[in-house]
Amino acid sequence: MTMKRPVLVAAMTMACATAWAQEFGIVGRDGGWKGPVPDEFRIKREAVYEFAKKPTVTRDGDTVTIRFTSKAYCDATVAIEDADGKIIHHLASGVLGSKAPPPFKKNSKEQVLVWDGKNDQGVYVDDKDALTVRVSLGLKPQFERTLLWSPHKQRGSMPMFAAAPEGVYVYDAGGVDHLRLFDHDGNYVRTIYPYPANKLKEVKGLRWYRFPQGRSWPLKESLYQQTFLTSGVNDSVHDRLGRTGAATMGVAVRGTRIAFGYEHLNRLATDGTSGELPLKGPAMGFSFVRRRGRDRRPIVIGPASLAFSPDAKTLYYTGWMWITRFEGGSMQAVMRLNFETDDKPEVFVGNWSREKYGAGDDQLCLPTSVACGPKGNVHVSDYLNNRVQVFSPDRKLLKSIPTKKPAQVLVHQKSGAIYVFSWVPFGIPNKTWYTLHNPKDKTPPSLTYFSPYPECRQLSREPFPLERSQQNRTSQGPRYRIEIDSWVPGDEPTFWLMGNIHMANEEDHALLFISATRQLADSRWANGIRIMKRRNGKWRATEKFGRRAQKVLPRIHPLRHNIQELFVNPANGKLYVGETDSGPVSKAYNRIVEVDPETGKARMVTLPFNAEEMAFDINGLIYLRTTDVVARYDPQTWREVPFDYGEEMKSVGCAMGGRSASVIAGIRMPSVHPACFHQGGMSVSAKGHLLVSCGDKRDKRVGKGWSHGYAHFGVAKNFAKPYQPQMYPGRHRGGSCLHIWDKYGKVLRQDVVMGMPQLDGVHIDRDDNIYAMAWPTRVLNGKRYFNYMSETLMKFPAGRGKFLVGGKRAPVPLPADLKPDRPQEVKGWWAEDAKWFYGGVGFAGFNTPHANGGCACWYCRFTMDYFARSFAPEMDQFSVAILDSSGSLITRVGTYGNVDDGVPLVKTGGPAKPRPLGGDEVALFHAGYVGTHTDRRLFIADLGNARIVSVKLGYHATEKVDLKDVPERRD
Repeated sequence: MTMKRPVLVAAMTMACATAWAQEFGIVGRDGGWKGPVPDEFRIKREAVYEFAKKPTVTRDGDTVTIRFTSKAYCDATVAIEDADGKIIHHLASGVLGSKAPPPFKKNSKEQVLVWDGKNDQGVYVDDKDALTVRVSLGLKPQFERTLLWSPHKQRGSMPMFAAAPEGVYVYDAGGVDHLRLFDHDGNYVRTIYPYPANKLKEVKGLRWYRFPQGRSWPLKESLYQQTFLTSGVNDSVHDRLGRTGAATMGVAVRGTRIAFGYEHLNRLATDGTSGELPLKGPAMGFSFVRRRGRDRRPIVIGPASLAFSPDAKTLYYTGWMWITRFEGGSMQAVMRLNFETDDKPEVFVGNWSREKYGAGDDQLCLPTSVACGPKGNVHVSDYLNNRVQVFSPDRKLLKSIPTKKPAQVLVHQKSGAIYVFSWVPFGIPNKTWYTLHNPKDKTPPSLTYFSPYPECRQLSREPFPLERSQQNRTSQGPRYRIEIDSWVPGDEPTFWLMGNIHMANEEDHALLFISATRQLADSRWANGIRIMKRRNGKWRATEKFGRRAQKVLPRIHPLRHNIQELFVNPANGKLYVGETDSGPVSKAYNRIVEVDPETGKARMVTLPFNAEEMAFDINGLIYLRTTDVVARYDPQTWREVPFDYGEEMKSVGCAMGGRSASVIAGIRMPSVHPACFHQGGMSVSAKGHLLVSCGDKRDKRVGKGWSHGYAHFGVAKNFAKPYQPQMYPGRHRGGSCLHIWDKYGKVLRQDVVMGMPQLDGVHIDRDDNIYAMAWPTRVLNGKRYFNYMSETLMKFPAGRGKFLVGGKRAPVPLPADLKPDRPQEVKGWWAEDAKWFYGGVGFAGFNTPHANGGCACWYCRFTMDYFARSFAPEMDQFSVAILDSSGSLITRVGTYGNVDDGVPLVKTGGPAKPRPLGGDEVALFHAGYVGTHTDRRLFIADLGNARIVSVKLGYHATEKVDLKDVPERRD
């Protein structure tokens, strides 16, 4: 095992930050874009939303003519609605002016539009007297309510606690970090991290950057750009640790100060700032490379136990414990550092070594925890020496308390009473175990109670009910997290606890094919954090966070890969949430969450088979997709609606925890799975045309490793016969092929937009134009957009468009004389015939230039409504961009904030005391998925705040004309 001391971890992380800063061109707080905002990123509408002439309507048979004049070149939307207010024809929407989309007249405030009397599907509407013409100016998004949120829902495998007079601080993470304060009864109080919006500028050490869009924001850390914290492994710039990592292995609170410790110290404060200190402090962890196995990536080990001195100036820490498939280990020391400076930490007691353990007064053997008493004495649980050592702040041993296998020591902060929990921890090295411990001994969970120092007399020892803990194939830290709440009235102690619950990682998937369905079936997820008190002589859970979450959420298991795809049924406006639970690397879903946005109520819906993608048509039929099959169903009955040109199949669905079903007549697609397993999206136009993104690269590894596993488990039935697209010089292989079918299942077009890269969403409008959010990063004026992990939204006209790449990426190289005589539109690619581009959106996990590579298990999606308006997440800017069909930016939705920020229109489903944010009141942190119900609502999955935001899509000005009041023209 190759060890790196903390100072080397500091150097390694500093190098990562430096590389990121150099890549972005950041120089301090004033770094970033210089010069005017590029036209592409400017909001195009003029902010005057008034009619110079209100709408007038004339009728001539089936033809309805609509006239109006606006006072400015704002955005306008024209719709035909029925008596219930449902849009039956989306006539026009966009920014007026030089790029006004059809059927608007360009460069004119006076508009004349003609409706032919047909609905969106091209069918004449007979009873026009029941219809209304609506003309609206100025799209006005407004935060409506929070959906699918519970502060009691667990996000990672094991939360951490720190008690204080005002309540208990709970840290939880699943790649994205959360620090919340609960009162002593477990009621939610507020969120500390993500930082409150009004405290963001008070956090010292964030890397502020002026974006080309003209706004300044701090840059988020990691390849996955999902955290501001710099203490743990989820801030890594050069590898994939950000997906599953956390900012800390331990939490300590004293006064107004909060300490996070892992690779480094991070300083936070109870008011949601860094407490006037720099966020990042000294190194606290180390890394090593496993001696055995193929995975040679470094493992970073951090201290699991942190404790402040009473004056909160000194931080003590220990508990470096780990276990891999082949070995375990621990460090035999308690360290301490000055919380207010960046001075190098020092050994408080023991030795900074795996091997130098012992039983002397200044030696330790598997130190598992540290706690400070109310008078500043330092208590250390010395597991294999069967003792708790009590030291003065000047390192003098004051007391050695014999006790069997102490895994955690806690000190009551008022009385000074000492509580010691025993269990078998992770990280006992084989050599140490057999030298100092009889492996036949059992250590059942127990609690031992001692009187305060200096007496330290054992008062009781009793069994303690701890559910069986689990470990991953690589685990670190304690099996259980337990905190004593010293501020609960009464003589009996109150404990907050949580046990480690297994969450399959990449190694587990690769070696064992563990499915998310199997791993999450454990009932312990339903318990979550427990508050334990003694009742009638027995320890009982008086509160279970999981049970609280179940009262408001139909699904409480943590998200796999932080995937929350959003789909909206246009027939009833209900939201459907895809949270993956099965299939290879857990990218498919057996069940989806149905949410009624009017009430906020949600329920689980079981699908006929586990789908990788979904889409609704305008009639409310649902299309389910596996790698190479699309089947259609009526979600009211879940009866299949067969395609006339479909194919009967006995079994459709992905194995590995997934459901399967026979299909009467589904569409067999020419598709194979890409490395990331998700395909890039599909959509159905108002006319019923189905557009599907299909992987086109045959993996040469079939029969080996993961690819063999995928094929064996039925991921793609036609895996051996991939689609063979038309080749041309400069065509890339391994991206997406787009194919279009009509509503009967007949192929209309194959390989539209040839040579398409990988995608994060694709849509088709009523004229068969293609809209796609592609992985390559936008190029502006010959220079790549600064955030190389961002993607590009683009539009191609029906039946046209292709991509060209230079270099060796094309099987048929692009000769010099065929290279376009212009800069590339996106990094590495020329996009022929594209109508427009919009960069800086989304997130592409494979865009990293670093050698270790990224991963697209975390991805995102854009969406489009029937007005052909695109809604694209600008994840690093905490916003969603809304563009019309001509690529003009109408407006942006959202700004930075946490779940407590923003006052909703409907004050249910979220925190009880929201803070005003201003503007549209939409607070976002890490928002990668969006869905829309025409111009009624926008839904945003804000993973950074663990919720879905419902945004009401209103307008600044609206006029309606009932057709029954408009006489028909008579010749």
